Amino acid sequence: MSDTAAIELLKRAVQLDGEQKYPDALTCYSEAIRMLLKVVKEIPMSEERKRTAYQQKITECMDRAEKLKEFIEQKKEACVPSNITLRCPNNYVIVVRSASHGVAQISNTCSYKPGDCIVDSMNSISCLTDSTQCLIHATKKLLPQCNDQYSSYFHIEYDCIPISMDDTSKEYNICQNSTEITSDHGIIRSPGYPTQFQLTSFECFRFIHVSDDKIIRLWLTDLYIDSNCINDHVYVVDNVQTYKHCGLQRYAYPYLCSSTIIIQYLVKNTFKEYRGMRMYFEIVNRPVNDNCPKLTVTPVPSTTITVTTIEPGTTTNTPIYVLLGIASPTRSFQLCAGESYTIQCPTNYVIAVITNIFGVTSSDECELHDASKHCVITTSPIFLCGQTCFYMYPGNQLISSCNNTIAAYQYVEYQCIPIKTPLISPNTSCSNINIHIDRNGQFQSYNYPKLTNMNCTYHLQTKPGYIMHIYALDISLNNYNPICQLNKMSLFETTKNQSLDFCEQRTNSLIYSSCSNQLDLHYMIMNDLQAYSYGIKLYIESQAQPFGWSCGEETVTTLTNPTTIQTTPTPPKPTSITSLSIMTVLDPIEYDICYNDTFIHTCPYGFTFMILNAFYGVKNQSLNKCEFIQNDCTQEALLAITQCQTDAPNCYLSYSNKRRLAHCLDKYADYLHITYQCVPSFPISSTSNLVVYDICDTNKQITDINGIVISPNFPSYQQTNKECQREILGIHDRALKIWINELAISSNTPVKSDKPDFIIYKTNNIEPTFRDICIDDYLIINTPHIAYIYCGIRKLSLEPICTTSVIIQYKTTSSTNPFSKGFKFYFEWIEKPMDILCIGNPSTYNPLISTTTSINEPLPIWAQNLDVSYVLSKQICLGTTDTLQCPRSNDYVISIRNSNYAVTGTGFCEIPSFSHCLQETSLSLTCTHSCFLEYIIPKPLPQCEDQTADYIKIEYECIPTRLPNHENPIDICASTTTDTIAIDKGMIISPYYPSLSSTHICPKTIETIPNKLWMIYIVDLFLEAEDEYGDCIHASLEIYDGNDKRIICGLQQPELVLISCSNIVQFNFISNQQALGYRGFKIYFKTIDVPIGWSCVPSGLTTTSTTQTSPSITLLPPSLQVVAYGGTTMHGSRHYCQFPFIYQGKQYTNCIADKPPHATPDQTVFDPWCSLTHNHDIDDQWGFCDIGVTDSTIYSICQNQLQTIQCSPGYVIDILTADYATKQDGTISCNYNKNDCFQSDASTIENLCSGKTSCTVYHYAKTLVSCQNRLSTYLHIDYTCVPNDIETIMTYDICHNDSRPTGDIRRGFLISPNFPNVKNNINCIYDLHILKPHQDIYLYIIDMDLDAPNLLGQSCTNDRLIIRADNSVTEWCGRSYTNLLLKTCHTSVSVQLIRALEAKGRGVKLYFEFRQRSPNEICEEIITPGTTQPTLTTLPTTIPSRPDYFPDPSPHLIKTLCYPDVSALFGTNNFQCPSDYIIVIHRAFYGKGTGCVYTPGDCTNEADNIYRLCSGKQACSVSFLNTFYLSECGQTIANYLFVQYQCLPTSTIVSNINDICTNQNNQLSPISGILQSTLYPSYTQTQCINITLSPPENSNFIIYMYLLDLNIDIPDVQTGNCTNDYLLLSYQCNNKFYDIYLCGIHQTELLFDTCLTTDKIFISYNLTNQNPQSKRGFSLLYHLLPTSIKTTLPSTTITTTTTLSTTMTTSISRSSSMSTTTLQSTVTFSSTNSTAKHPTEVDTSTKPTNHNPNNKFLIIGIITGVIVVLLCLIIIIYYRRRRSHSKTIDEMPLQNRRNTSLDQNFIIVESIEKRTSIPVAALRGPAISSFRIKTYHEQIQIKDGAIGNSYEKIFSRFLDENVTEIIVQDPYIRAYHQITNFLRFCEAGIKSPAKIKQITLITSTETNEQTKKIQIEQLNEFKEHLRKTHSIELIINYVTGLHDREIKLNNGWIIKIGRGLDFYKPPECKLSIGYYDLDLRPCHQTTIDIFHTERIQSSS
Repeated sequence: MSDTAAIELLKRAVQLDGEQKYPDALTCYSEAIRMLLKVVKEIPMSEERKRTAYQQKITECMDRAEKLKEFIEQKKEACVPSNITLRCPNNYVIVVRSASHGVAQISNTCSYKPGDCIVDSMNSISCLTDSTQCLIHATKKLLPQCNDQYSSYFHIEYDCIPISMDDTSKEYNICQNSTEITSDHGIIRSPGYPTQFQLTSFECFRFIHVSDDKIIRLWLTDLYIDSNCINDHVYVVDNVQTYKHCGLQRYAYPYLCSSTIIIQYLVKNTFKEYRGMRMYFEIVNRPVNDNCPKLTVTPVPSTTITVTTIEPGTTTNTPIYVLLGIASPTRSFQLCAGESYTIQCPTNYVIAVITNIFGVTSSDECELHDASKHCVITTSPIFLCGQTCFYMYPGNQLISSCNNTIAAYQYVEYQCIPIKTPLISPNTSCSNINIHIDRNGQFQSYNYPKLTNMNCTYHLQTKPGYIMHIYALDISLNNYNPICQLNKMSLFETTKNQSLDFCEQRTNSLIYSSCSNQLDLHYMIMNDLQAYSYGIKLYIESQAQPFGWSCGEETVTTLTNPTTIQTTPTPPKPTSITSLSIMTVLDPIEYDICYNDTFIHTCPYGFTFMILNAFYGVKNQSLNKCEFIQNDCTQEALLAITQCQTDAPNCYLSYSNKRRLAHCLDKYADYLHITYQCVPSFPISSTSNLVVYDICDTNKQITDINGIVISPNFPSYQQTNKECQREILGIHDRALKIWINELAISSNTPVKSDKPDFIIYKTNNIEPTFRDICIDDYLIINTPHIAYIYCGIRKLSLEPICTTSVIIQYKTTSSTNPFSKGFKFYFEWIEKPMDILCIGNPSTYNPLISTTTSINEPLPIWAQNLDVSYVLSKQICLGTTDTLQCPRSNDYVISIRNSNYAVTGTGFCEIPSFSHCLQETSLSLTCTHSCFLEYIIPKPLPQCEDQTADYIKIEYECIPTRLPNHENPIDICASTTTDTIAIDKGMIISPYYPSLSSTHICPKTIETIPNKLWMIYIVDLFLEAEDEYGDCIHASLEIYDGNDKRIICGLQQPELVLISCSNIVQFNFISNQQALGYRGFKIYFKTIDVPIGWSCVPSGLTTTSTTQTSPSITLLPPSLQVVAYGGTTMHGSRHYCQFPFIYQGKQYTNCIADKPPHATPDQTVFDPWCSLTHNHDIDDQWGFCDIGVTDSTIYSICQNQLQTIQCSPGYVIDILTADYATKQDGTISCNYNKNDCFQSDASTIENLCSGKTSCTVYHYAKTLVSCQNRLSTYLHIDYTCVPNDIETIMTYDICHNDSRPTGDIRRGFLISPNFPNVKNNINCIYDLHILKPHQDIYLYIIDMDLDAPNLLGQSCTNDRLIIRADNSVTEWCGRSYTNLLLKTCHTSVSVQLIRALEAKGRGVKLYFEFRQRSPNEICEEIITPGTTQPTLTTLPTTIPSRPDYFPDPSPHLIKTLCYPDVSALFGTNNFQCPSDYIIVIHRAFYGKGTGCVYTPGDCTNEADNIYRLCSGKQACSVSFLNTFYLSECGQTIANYLFVQYQCLPTSTIVSNINDICTNQNNQLSPISGILQSTLYPSYTQTQCINITLSPPENSNFIIYMYLLDLNIDIPDVQTGNCTNDYLLLSYQCNNKFYDIYLCGIHQTELLFDTCLTTDKIFISYNLTNQNPQSKRGFSLLYHLLPTSIKTTLPSTTITTTTTLSTTMTTSISRSSSMSTTTLQSTVTFSSTNSTAKHPTEVDTSTKPTNHNPNNKFLIIGIITGVIVVLLCLIIIIYYRRRRSHSKTIDEMPLQNRRNTSLDQNFIIVESIEKRTSIPVAALRGPAISSFRIKTYHEQIQIKDGAIGNSYEKIFSRFLDENVTEIIVQDPYIRAYHQITNFLRFCEAGIKSPAKIKQITLITSTETNEQTKKIQIEQLNEFKEHLRKTHSIELIINYVTGLHDREIKLNNGWIIKIGRGLDFYKPPECKLSIGYYDLDLRPCHQTTIDIFHTERIQSSS
């Protein structure tokens, strides 16, 4: 064997070893050793010398490999509490490199996972001896940095370092620098170490020099000297940092950059135990990715204690927290490789480093720090910081816990802590002392800094509602030993069950945050003979308890991780790409080409190289590097570059000929600076997403998100002769970016340019034919409002275009020439950049306007400091253009303050003067960093006597978009120790800005000193817009200063939004949906002095509110609100209690149980009451608190997001709907749509949340079998809250029927005897009667724990809960969480509980409510032929004992129940399978159609209750007697219930039953069989892995897999994941694998089916629960079917919507994990059948039936048929009689679902042309018959953009001669155009036959005083005009809080318009069609509802 390969591999191992890639190096060493051993065997005996040399090399490699192996294994993780033993070989010592406590994101895990909250714990390490072992006792630790949660594990990493050398020449004396260090490793000791300790008469220096390709690794393996670092210390100095140590230490130094390091050693104090110093060093190869600076190393002077070598920056502004004398907010910064940062705290402040993290990214690039995604490790601060600290990250920190990967960045969080605050501790000996902390103070131990024996407890206390943060300035009690025994400080709270001990903490750090306002500090010193211990010095600060403070609860969530604050690193460097399936443009790169240098770059395969920008530069100072630096003189160079202009991947660019720059005093350029990018050019594989479109191939639209467009036959030129066009369709909320890879066509303008040859601004009415260039050959990029025209030769990148559609036009008629090619460009719809705010029309942004400040322009002081500018101004004269511009490019945005047109009076454009006539104008500018302005068309000014304006004057400000020094903004939802921020300026952003995700309710407060105010600016805000009533419902930012409140949503321009009246300002951010495409917000704030004469003097924030003041509006989830009724509430409006509120001078935060302010004498029982406003004493608005079931809350949770759903204390969650959903078109969106494809998973969410006060729901993407195996895009959840523990609600015993509700009782609890303890051997009946007429009973299960049947399909045996209501009977047993059980219709309920002697469950707890129903709503009367209850028997002809499909599963069966259905009367089973079969539900939904049959397009709601009621049973009774409202379809009543199901065989008839573990590789046979867990139905601990199932070989079968039964351990309550027990099924479909995890208790369901005959199934399961109790295991059923009958339900056949679950039934067993439901057969409906098929009727389309009934049953069948016909006739007669009654439903106070309404005479009109006149006389007369509908309701739907809808056409048919009065209620008659709309409506009335005498206008006023004044003046002017000219009285009423819009005529007509009168779109200009004639004006989409008062039923 050749030794060449072995030697090369060995070289590679040495290289990897030097780069610290130890696992890879170990692999190479091992392989090289193996190869060398083979080589040695082949060496002849004659070559002994060669053999010996190889053997020696093998020995060295084996030694090094062994060391690497030990090093790699030297990391420990353990659960806490536990003992950890660290071990090293003999002659080695342990040096701990990193130690941290962690809070696990996944419950019960004891190892680090990305997303965990980790905190440095190096102070817990006590390995300070030379022992080869070290025992560490890791205890639970309270971590204030993790929201006061306790740690769940302890992580430690350490090195084993030699303590002596076999070769003494490798041991060096620190004080003998004359001896040069020549070895590659060794030990450095102090004189006399360790037993003959010696003082140094001078400071000793030791230099270690290595070549530039080497580095030095260093360990301080022992240090024991005096702890006074001034006179006794060890310095290690390299060119980046200086490290200082003293006292008792061991330390692993971080990466040292220098080729020369200096070690300084000085000791001037002695003690008998001192040893001195010992160090170990080794010299290794410098890694290739080294980023160290080239600086000179100089020793640290002995007389200074400065530890940094770089002078920190200074600031002249005093921070607000210094003025307040408190700690700073938590700051953070991030360093990429080669970057540095200086921390500087103010005088009398020190730095407390909270977090020092190194992070590894998957891309190995410097990305934004995200602890939930990156692998991170926390380390102790690498040096002690005082007032300043300098950080530099060379880029070589190896993270062994992250697969020995080098960290991509370093992330640091810190605070500045005051050290001179008032002393709050008494200087007395021990006694129990109370210490009150007003705001902050310093605590010192008695006699500090000297230890004194004592044992004392101090009671620390602050204000109620506040907590305390405790920072250690010095805790030195135990001579550096962190094991606390005789000396310690303990902190104890009564709310926690253990104390926290401290004895060593010598660095400034936060050590504790309390959960309450009281805390005991116990200080015990039993041994004061500690030479290096001084006592304790603490800084304590009190703070209002932050929002969401967890107070030590072990709630694991990544949202509270303090290490997830976003930062902005430098752009990542490009990586080499060899293949890409998804091709997009790569990041731009900047590069400097020095004189005589050459730039060579090749883009990845499939990409083209493009230069975006280029300029020559002259260095400002000759000593600067050859690179661009601010203030260099530059000159644009892009047009001078002729290279790299074709569609090629490579570029060769040199700067060899010096260029003289005219703009730089004719100096020669030092460098050429370019910015380049790699742009896709062609797809690189058949699987690539990139599509190439030929512009002339077709005119089809292009809808891809990216792609390439080319000319025909490119790059060969081809004439088109005629114009080719293709349209690129846009994506909402995105911008179009185009890169022209190459354009080469003829041009009549040969001048090279990076701009278009011609631009057409369509708003200026310039016709395309006016151009005189690019006539015959051109490429046009045509947007709706601007067109860019190119010809000639081009290669450039266009700025993003804000548009939704672009038309590409291309034409070439010129003959072929050598350079002509055609064109190619790449496009991509990118996320809209912040500097594009598309408001109004698309494409209003001009991509050609530069947003970059000239590099040579001097920066003003405010721009240098990144502060807000002073007010700037710009004047634009008539006929000119100009640009508003802020400096520093993207660092600023423009905020328009004022804009005015002006008339000078002379006709000339003069300098602006106060004497000029001004008229304010809104220019509708969309400005970011710059703004293009033009004043071309003359503007006459009505306020200036219609004179033409001579100029426009604009005042604006520049607002910074970032903070100086790249400091991070503050995340408003970030978990911090305080929600109050005390800094003089800063920024607040929404979570994950600029991408808004998940739902949030987050506050933050900024505070300054009392003589200061705040200026608040919007930098960027893009949230969901307000609704049509102007309210911010889904998302908002509230800014409140105690006097003024701004609630902002939608898309906002940068602006000054508030000058506060207080020194405290609150921010509240609420987002209750997860809509995509929104950025969130960025807010800038700064302090100012109170201006002289300022009328708004700050008084402090005394009363705050986080909700709007309107009693009917709330931004909190409905389930957390208390509904108010009665009292002063308005009928027809939903009101909520407003907390807190003032009543009789006292503040209340809950409902008041006393009598209300105005109680009625006849009422004896009261609900508690509350105020509808925040001050009842002033407003006197109140209502009773509806303490019953709350309104429902709906969330749509995006992929990989979480949502906390919660109820108020005393309430528990009831899950109404939980469906995974995916879009039919495959798009990814979290917006709910009823046409999406849904798959129910209610059982999983119920198991996780039902019955709890709060829970966190995670949406991990799931494969939806019923949706063509697509991944879910969102999880749709609807829930409500049910009372569980409310003191004012009475409790009744089921077995005490004589104690029942009476009088005004409205609700109660009903429990089994002795609940929640077991009470058996009972049989009780409880009759729950309605107390008043027209009442319904709603009955909920709160908790049920009854014995369940042992076997699948059995009925309840030991325990039974029997419910009788509405002539139906249901029976329950097993376990169930909170859910609606039933509702009645004006009837009572009978509850019977039977428990056997051996019953074991806890019993049952029910909750009931009496709810009023409108007397006009008639309940169904079920009429039977006789008075006796029928006994229904099973006919053999209906359910044969042996069906023809026996013993296999049945075909899919369909049954439709028509409303009202009587088949379930008296508990009769109307769904039934044959004996030994059970039901599996495939699909169940309520629907509304033209008949009792489903047809596509019907409105449907999923019937989740049917799954729970029937799955797994042999028969079930489904009642459809009560009305079911389709909540997502306008509360329409369902007229049918559609159920598709199947009958599955059970183990009693299936002969093929197998233990799934017995055979690890099975071919399934016969056609069907059962696979079950070992010893099922008994639970047996078993583990089986990768059981393979497949169809028989060479068969045409696919596999259908059903779950018959699952009863194993439930999922983890925190995460919902299956942990201990699980069943995992992986299956193939279309060559893709899908996984299903199951655990808990699961219903019978179809899990999946395979797609191909070759697809396999892999099953693994784990049953390890130690306490199985009544668990059974699991049972599966498989069924083989030919592929020829496999069909899939079309996605368009059935649509599902969310249901509010107001139906009758609920679940029995509901604890489960993931639910996967599917429907796999085509559903065929018959239009002639109202009920499709009998439940057991065989689907003949799948399998023919051979069953022939016996003749002896024929007579029985005929008789039964006659009875059924008679029943149907009776029901039809009654049903038609009932339909004659009004179905208007009165909304009662306790109605807690959505309001319902039903209009039976409902007319929908699509257009004006389809309308006919209304027979008014007929409406006024009596009903024609009892079947005539009384109410009249017409609905007109006006589509978006429709015309022909003038006021005259809409209203004229109602304005007859009887109309004399009109009432117009519209809150938006405010702006000028809205007042004009009202005038035009009045004109229509005057022109009609109506004799109008009076018009009443009810509207609201503008909020701005100036505009309010104008509004009132204009309306009064019109009022006077009507009176004088037409004798019509106009009455105007201004009402606040107005929302409804309607028009009432005194002839009875009521017209409600969704948008009010303002439903017309604005005209394009005054000279446009439709400006005057409203019939020609396009409309917004709106709905008009028309009623008549005489046919509207009033409700009592």
